[in-house]
Amino acid sequence: MSRNYLPFARVVEEIRQLCRKDATGSLFISTDCNRSAHMIIAEGEIVFIYYFNLHGIEALDAIGEIANARHNFQEGMITNQRTPLPPTAEILNTLAEIKTQSATLNDSFVPAPVFECSDEQRSVIETRLAEYIGPVAPFICDDILKSVLDLDTALSKLAEEIPSEEEARQFLKEVQAQLG
Repeated sequence: MSRNYLPFARVVEEIRQLCRKDATGSLFISTDCNRSAHMIIAEGEIVFIYYFNLHGIEALDAIGEIANARHNFQEGMITNQRTPLPPTAEILNTLAEIKTQSATLNDSFVPAPVFECSDEQRSVIETRLAEYIGPVAPFICDDILKSVLDLDTALSKLAEEIPSEEEARQFLKEVQAQLG
């Protein structure tokens, strides 16, 4: 697990290592551009990719825009979600190309904070968001709260991380009701 942003090349290396070890679980990725990715690895094979409301090959293609990211692998945590994908070796080759592009980026990049919410607000937001996007919610909250000037903008951007528009509206309604 990385708490600081790393060049995406390091995350790619972690993915490669997980596949080599025949790992099974979910890899959650949070980018420095306030976007999230999720990969499911089953016995070393990448069987699901999600990135910023895209799935499968579309998500794999879009992942190329990631420069810096944090990640967390939760061993054994998988769902039945699957997307049509090329073989894992091809996915890793595609990611290796991305790795080469991001290898020269600075390891210590962390966006400067511009908005701080109270601990109570953060707790409410993270708890509600986790109901919709799972354990990557704290990463996403951190990223977005560091990049906005006010709570309304933060909530709007957080809602964009929820794949279903209906669920995004529900999230906003619940958080606004709870925060008052």
